[in-house]
Amino acid sequence: MKSIFLICSRVKIPNARVILLFGLFFYVLPSKGNTIVVPVNDDCANATALTVNAATINGTLSGATNQNITGLYNFYSGKNDVWYSFTATCTTHIITVDYTNNPGSNIYFETYSGSCSSLSLVIGTYTTTSTYTIRQVTGLSIGTTYFIRIIDDKPGATTFSIKMTLDFPPISTSAATIITGSAATLNGSIASIPCTIVSKGFFYAPTGMNSNPQYNGTGVILLSVTGNVAGSYSSNISGLTRGIGYSVR
Repeated sequence: MKSIFLICSRVKIPNARVILLFGLFFYVLPSKGNTIVVPVNDDCANATALTVNAATINGTLSGATNQNITGLYNFYSGKNDVWYSFTATCTTHIITVDYTNNPGSNIYFETYSGSCSSLSLVIGTYTTTSTYTIRQVTGLSIGTTYFIRIIDDKPGATTFSIKMTLDFPPISTSAATIITGSAATLNGSIASIPCTIVSKGFFYAPTGMNSNPQYNGTGVILLSVTGNVAGSYSSNISGLTRGIGYSVR
């Protein structure tokens, strides 16, 4: 807060009826050390956008305030908070939030749909699991934007990490069949998932060169399979070398 001080002196001039006032003004400015920095995503309207399957990012609750937004879950409606948003690319996503200065300790967060002026709770802090650090959010609409509210409820624990991921389906590789001197049939299976399958297929390589074939791995060949549905699928490969073992994923 700014303060003003006025120091005055009176000088009397002989044979004159004049009084002069000399003033000095001093300004005391607030100390920068006491300045509170409010997070940029302190309110819903300025929520930080998350990208699904992107790297983990860091956040803070230090300096956070509460906006008393209509539609907040009553139990924590009066708590200070910060906000994030994401656009669903699947009907199920996994949200992972963890304190960085108190790792493993439950951090409370909620997911909302709607707009910042009218929010509807999708999943609260006390549902589906006894730990609040990792949360599976289901029933989402692909292409819809949702909001995540991180709640300040643990004194002294203010910094955290957050990321959004897909709920990947179980994928299995079965044994190759119809093996001949230079050909074989590769077999795999994808469990049903609540997302659109973009691509599927196999990675394979000579075992002596690469026993764990993955994308862009040494000697790895990608064999794509048409179709975007779950379930079992197969593909024939040829040009193999007799007497050489191959690894497949």
